[in-house]
Order: sequence, then C-alpha cells, then structure tokens
Amino acid sequence: MASRRPSPAIPAMLAMLAATAIGCAACAIPATPAVPLGRHDTASQCPAATAARQAVPLPVRPAGLRAAAALAGRFAAAYLTRPPGQSPAGWLARLAPMVTSQLYGTLARTAATPALWPPGQPPAKAVIAAVQVRDLAAGTVILTVTARARPAAGAATTTTLAVTVVQRAAGWAVYDVEPASAGNTG
Repeated sequence: MASRRPSPAIPAMLAMLAATAIGCAACAIPATPAVPLGRHDTASQCPAATAARQAVPLPVRPAGLRAAAALAGRFAAAYLTRPPGQSPAGWLARLAPMVTSQLYGTLARTAATPALWPPGQPPAKAVIAAVQVRDLAAGTVILTVTARARPAAGAATTTTLAVTVVQRAAGWAVYDVEPASAGNTG
C-alpha cells in the first residue's frame, strides 16, 4: 500500500496558523477563524506582530546616541567629583561647558548654597561604571549613569543619576540631572 504524502502547502499553512496564534496571543487578540489563512493580516490586529515585522528607525542616529552617552558620562563624573580644596565656583566652571543655560542656573544656585558644601573630605574622584539609555526621543536622550565615588579615605559609594541630554545646533548638552530613582523617567 502506497503512503500518501501531505501536500507541501499544508505544513506552510500550519506554520502560518501557529505564527498567527502566537502573534495574536502576545496582544490577547484571538485569531479569527473566518478569515482565510492566506489573508490573515496579523499586523493589522496585533501591534506586537507589527513591531516584529518592521524595523523601527531610532529617533537619534547611533553616532548621536554614542555622543550623548559619552557626554552624560563625562558630566556625571565631573558632577560627582569634588577634589579636596576645590571651590564651588571651580566645580561649576568644570560643568559649565557641558550644560544648557537652564541647568547652569540651577547648578549656580547649588554652588552658591553653603549648606550643600559641607566641610570635611568630599569625594576625591568619581569613576563611571555604566551608562544606559532610559528613554529616547527625537533630540533628547535620558540616560542612567552609575558612578563610584572614591574618597581619599573610606569605602567607595555608588550613585546612579538620570541625565537628560538634548541636541543643540552646536552638539549635545546636559539639560537635567537627578538621582535615577527620583525622576527623568521619560
């Protein structure tokens, strides 16, 4: 007795049906059995399937993203580094070339507040451990920057900042900085 082999179209239909069921399950939208197999358009019913099928362009070019991340790292290191004997004005002068005028005003008020500059041994140097993208939009990148502050004596402390970087005509500039747990969530 000769065995009957399935048509090559049947495995293709089964694969399409399985992909439709999986794709629609991601969105909790059931597949509609009334739609012919060859015409079921998962993308029109399921945003997850659309994203899987189409490459979404980034709102910032990769080179721009690298530049924004590098600036966020340099800024965080300078922001967290207060060498012994450095004045608040010296700290502000190191940050000024990297920030927008709005942030400069905020940092100037910080530098002018004596209570924020306690006597004693401030951290001697901050070293960047990681920079990650938190949010990305056209002309704006929010990054989390993790740094280890190494004081002249004692154990190092780890700080994670959320740094918002905006694109300007002359390049990137830091627009905002906060503890990562406090804001800049996108």
